[in-house]
Amino acid sequence: MHIKIFFRQFFTLLKESRKHQIIFGAAVFLLVVAVFLSTFYIRGFAPKARGGEGESKLSQEDAQQNQNYVLPQGIRLIDGMPVEEEEVNRLPLGVMIENLVTVRPQSGLSQANLVYEALAEGGITRFLAFFTEDGDIPEIGPVRSARVYYLDWASELNAVYAHCGGDPYALKLAREYGIKELDQMYNGSFFWRASDALAPHNLFTKIESLREAVQSKGWEDKGSFQPWLFKKEKELGGRGAEVRDIVIPFSTSSYQVVWKYDRENNQYLRYNGGFKHIDKNSGAEIAAKNVVVQYMVAKLKDPGDIKGRLGMHTIGGDKALVFRDGEVIQGIWKKGSREERTRFYDEKGKEIKFNPGTTWVEVVPPEKNVTY
Repeated sequence: MHIKIFFRQFFTLLKESRKHQIIFGAAVFLLVVAVFLSTFYIRGFAPKARGGEGESKLSQEDAQQNQNYVLPQGIRLIDGMPVEEEEVNRLPLGVMIENLVTVRPQSGLSQANLVYEALAEGGITRFLAFFTEDGDIPEIGPVRSARVYYLDWASELNAVYAHCGGDPYALKLAREYGIKELDQMYNGSFFWRASDALAPHNLFTKIESLREAVQSKGWEDKGSFQPWLFKKEKELGGRGAEVRDIVIPFSTSSYQVVWKYDRENNQYLRYNGGFKHIDKNSGAEIAAKNVVVQYMVAKLKDPGDIKGRLGMHTIGGDKALVFRDGEVIQGIWKKGSREERTRFYDEKGKEIKFNPGTTWVEVVPPEKNVTY
């Protein structure tokens, strides 16, 4: 009864006041707009984040599927390979490795489980290679200095981060983040200098030394990260038949990367600066089961820095290309925070599954014209 009286008085007042009519009409209009925009966002048409072209939201069904995904027993979490149970979830050992022309070929890269390659400064790229097995890797390097954005990739794997000095800001952040940092400047016993090269390009380590470091620091030799999704690789008949080379022009021809598809073995073979990229330890050509091109904004961290150190937008999202089985999947990447694992999604918003084996992530500025 009170409600009826209220509305009767309200509309009587509205009829008697032109001013109130205008206010009422404006309120109704704003309410309609608010409802429309809410629906607009809920349906996934919200404005895209910077560089998020082609981005689509995960449906509830896909999100639930990804959340419930569980690797089969006996599958290594970092790369999806079948292993003995004690090898399923070892602590990843990350090592910064140089790619200056004069230090090639590097040692140990062919045996890494996961490798990130990104520009450092002066158009030169640098690698962050992760190892989790105890295979015979007698030499890894040359080991070089830390950079800020590599900390974010080490963080998402909660990995050991082995390096030699670095950008002062990166060193400061590594301490603040509580990263399992292994800086040669203070942990020299786990590294050595080779006599056949000049410093600073002659620093090396090995798996045995890194495992000793983990034990001496009291770090638990167990991984603490969310794995990617893995699938069974395609049989020969289902693989891409006419596959063009993946060409990544990081800077000059000396730092152009080419991946050539080997259909029979379902892998991509790496060329570095126009030559086959081999491992100094064994002479083996570096290969990957999956190659990811992760587009990421890179700019000078400080315009006044005479060394030209870069900063990168590691958190957020942008376009991505995932190459596997002789095919390419166009999609996006997302990383919500420093410690959150980077995820890759196809154009329908479904998380991409990788082939078991080594993955190389090529972090490329959006203005670079990658061809494939």
